[in-house]
Amino acid sequence: MTPFPDSRLRILVACIPTPGTRFLEDWKSGIASSCDVIHDHLLFWDGEGDFDVVHIHWPEYLSFEIEKSLGRRLEEGVIPRLSERLRHWRGRSARIVVHRHNVFPHQYRDPAFETLYETVYAHADAVVHMGETSKREYLARYAGCFPCDRQIQSVIPHANFASYPNAVSKEAARRELGIRPTRRTVLIFGGLGRREEADMALRAFYRLPGRDKMLLVPNWRETPRRIAWIRLKYWVRDLTRWYYRLHPWFNFGYGFVADERVQYYLNAADVLMVPRWRPLNSGNLILGFTFGKVVVGPDSGNVGEILRSTGNPTFDPGNIASVVDALGRGLQLAKQGLGDANRRLALERWTVQRAGEMQVNLYHTIPGGSREGNNG
Repeated sequence: MTPFPDSRLRILVACIPTPGTRFLEDWKSGIASSCDVIHDHLLFWDGEGDFDVVHIHWPEYLSFEIEKSLGRRLEEGVIPRLSERLRHWRGRSARIVVHRHNVFPHQYRDPAFETLYETVYAHADAVVHMGETSKREYLARYAGCFPCDRQIQSVIPHANFASYPNAVSKEAARRELGIRPTRRTVLIFGGLGRREEADMALRAFYRLPGRDKMLLVPNWRETPRRIAWIRLKYWVRDLTRWYYRLHPWFNFGYGFVADERVQYYLNAADVLMVPRWRPLNSGNLILGFTFGKVVVGPDSGNVGEILRSTGNPTFDPGNIASVVDALGRGLQLAKQGLGDANRRLALERWTVQRAGEMQVNLYHTIPGGSREGNNG
């Protein structure tokens, strides 16, 4: 493999369209000044075109076929075909770079997805991590599977979300959402896909001392209860929504939040909570920092690494007392101005431009020569 030329790099983003995923759009804009970026999963499978790099985000989004298998069974033949495609691109001298967003897909059931992930990583020349914790976990997990120590392991922080509109004050945001100025408001932004996460958040909020409080969730996605009679199942769901709508402690929505509306929820809140069980990364953490919020989250993965290093509270998801304590400390730290420090960090060090420069520099550090023996 020859070194990259001095001309602009051609990057193939092998990912299905992801509407509403701000991260990927910002990421592409961050490298666009130095690279020609083609976002087309079909080109990856067709093997067409000449590219310097094939960059993979979320292996479960390599095709609609794979994405539709989440929560079910991965169809036979997908992994052999994927392996063949990766070898095809390597044979055409394209570098394979994989962004590590999570350990495995959210809500997957079929163990074949673990093999899918391993197949993608085994063919990689470089892996991008969003924190040192991810890098250490990856090397430990795959040490006996393929020569991951011969890959480039690069840490590039998640870029901020400064591309979101942010022009409304806290007072204006609360008026818009009907929240009293004195209410201590905890925001959960993003759907809760697992019942244990929703239960954890609700139990901890109920136990949070005081009555002048609010749990603000613009896109609550409750998991329907396991009731055989469909009509009863959705009657119970609607009754639950009615309860939360009438209760003064809760402000729940159930739909997509448009980009221009994001600022209202973030600016109305005192604290943003990441109610995940064992996450590797969280875009909501970065979102909270960007809008100057104190962020409370689990001491897990890069989430725990970032929160601990910046003085934001962490909790043990399996210990409700720990979650309650973290929320209480988060509300206190919000009064002390920690959110302003979070915002400065996000806007000064986690810019899209800086992340893009780090990404392009990584592309240029991938060595040439044979990559045989690294493809598992």
